[in-house]
Amino acid sequence: NDFQIDTVAGEWRYNGDKAGSRVLGDLTTDWTHFAVVYDGKNTKMYINGVQKWYIENKNDNVFQHYCLGVNRGASDFFTGLIDDFRFYTDALDGAAISALADVSLHNFPVLIRLRDGLDGFSYKQVKSLRGGDLRFLDTAGNELPYSIDEWNTDGESAVWVSFDEFSLNGETKFSMHWGNPDATAVPPYATNGSAWQDFLLVTHLGETNHIVDVSPQGVNGPGTSNVNQPTLGIIGGARTFIADNNSIIFPARDKNPNSLTASAWFFFTKVPGNDETFFYTRTWTPGDVRAYFHDTNANGTRFRYEVHSGNPKDIGRSPYPGPITGEDTNKWTHITTVYDLDAKRYTFYKNGDVFHTTTIGNAKPANVSSKGIVLGANENGNWREMRSANIDQFEVSGVARSQAWIKTSVEAEKVGSDLLSTSNFSGPPE
Repeated sequence: NDFQIDTVAGEWRYNGDKAGSRVLGDLTTDWTHFAVVYDGKNTKMYINGVQKWYIENKNDNVFQHYCLGVNRGASDFFTGLIDDFRFYTDALDGAAISALADVSLHNFPVLIRLRDGLDGFSYKQVKSLRGGDLRFLDTAGNELPYSIDEWNTDGESAVWVSFDEFSLNGETKFSMHWGNPDATAVPPYATNGSAWQDFLLVTHLGETNHIVDVSPQGVNGPGTSNVNQPTLGIIGGARTFIADNNSIIFPARDKNPNSLTASAWFFFTKVPGNDETFFYTRTWTPGDVRAYFHDTNANGTRFRYEVHSGNPKDIGRSPYPGPITGEDTNKWTHITTVYDLDAKRYTFYKNGDVFHTTTIGNAKPANVSSKGIVLGANENGNWREMRSANIDQFEVSGVARSQAWIKTSVEAEKVGSDLLSTSNFSGPPE
């Protein structure tokens, strides 16, 4: 029941008596972080903070005994440096592993809640009507793409700033600039989706008419809304989904990604009932996705995730009790679904934590290019409507986001978040 991490033919590998052999990554001369987590039932393997393998119902007694720098047979020795070797008595989650690996999140958009007095900022010093003279710079002086969600000179504005690399250890530094009368034109990157790289769809749901997609795919057109006008959201405005035919239909995306991550904030006014939808893709052909609450009984309502011709095991049903209970009503809850074709895995996250995960027997690329995506109802926008929630900040990306990404996003978007403080940025007007 032993295991070892070793090098074979230019690769790092995990070799276990029960879990078998797994390739972890290429052997390099750079520092590499490994983690093996056993939770009493399943085994997870991470390299540089990213989950590489998830093996159900397999364990190799990973905490029974250990040898450092030598294989199980004491015949092969490691030549190199080893640092910070640790054992934990708990099964750490993906976000904790990423933090240990000191991972940076790439092309990561961070929400800044801008207001008078924040690091000396004052709306009176701004030289344009809607913040066109705002600039954000990294420590090398490079401009960081940003996108203004809401501009409110009487209170709080919501501005998203994208970082090439955002450190999980709190060391990301940048500066904010405003008040330059010669730089009042809104820079192109603030409106062309540059702040939302790797995203297929991003909508803040605060518009009064058409629902704008601020991702690079926004050139395909806005969403068509049958939902009530905006209500107060966790970030600016939100939409209320409470009636028949409530839906927002977005045009087709340019291509089908192998993986699909979808997330949004929900303010549930009651526990969702049977057949209440998060999102659908707009046809029901191979690769199309359905994500909705289903199977209501006395134990609650489970969440169901389906992929046409590539269903996750048990059709992606979460266990009872369902993910949303009475304790989750009348407050904001963040939901994320991750469909990972390469790892053949589907995972449901609630407030950044894993609620349910399962393997996929026959993974298919996610079909978002045929007719688009529907928020809050089935593929035709007139069945399985969401009737129990306000929804804010709907995001879809064509990559399988890590738990570190998801959990950091949740923390960044909360009211009163301390992810960034004035120690992270500075910016007298200029």
